[in-house]
Amino acid sequence: MLSQVMSNAVEAMPHGGDLYLSIEENAGHAHIYVQDSGVGIAPEILDKVFDPFFTTKEDGRPGLGLCVAQAIARRHKGTLELSSKKNAGTVVTIRLPLATASPKKPRKRRKANEVFILLVEEDEMIRDLLHKMLDHKGYRVSSVSTGTEALQHLERKPFDVVIVGSGTPDMKVQNLIREIKKRKTGLRVAWITGGEGAERKARERGPAADLIIPDPLI
Repeated sequence: MLSQVMSNAVEAMPHGGDLYLSIEENAGHAHIYVQDSGVGIAPEILDKVFDPFFTTKEDGRPGLGLCVAQAIARRHKGTLELSSKKNAGTVVTIRLPLATASPKKPRKRRKANEVFILLVEEDEMIRDLLHKMLDHKGYRVSSVSTGTEALQHLERKPFDVVIVGSGTPDMKVQNLIREIKKRKTGLRVAWITGGEGAERKARERGPAADLIIPDPLI
């Protein structure tokens, strides 16, 4: 669109001149001004310059530039207007609505009592402590001590997250996480592991839990 308008402006200055391009924001619209110091347009033909194939050019080329530019502006819900005086230049004003960001729906935060957690921990004291802490926060918690029990629980009811302790008596933690991810794609798994070094090794060994939590009791 601008290419067509500016090309017309250049052609209106066969012996040289000045071409100005400026833009401003006004009432939710972008106002683009293309001003030249060319020969201008006679008042009697000013209303015809947007007509297809109308031209004042002597080389016989079809006059489609401003017609095309106006069609592009309208397609983008804008307008293109023209003011001119003979031998005093022309100003083309293009108004286009500014893009607005799509309103984002506020993300609904789930209440604690709507979140179901499966806690897997071999140590009875730690398991009981974590269960009481999560239950006190309002979460719906189910606790088991073995990997086998955990997999059975996952088949019986849906959970939002699984928290796996530092060990299970019947299988390696990594194997349990791998099996959970295999059976329940997309289910979040947090792994409580011991100490800073253990956390680093856990990340290196994988499979990658969604969250690795240093053991708070170490």
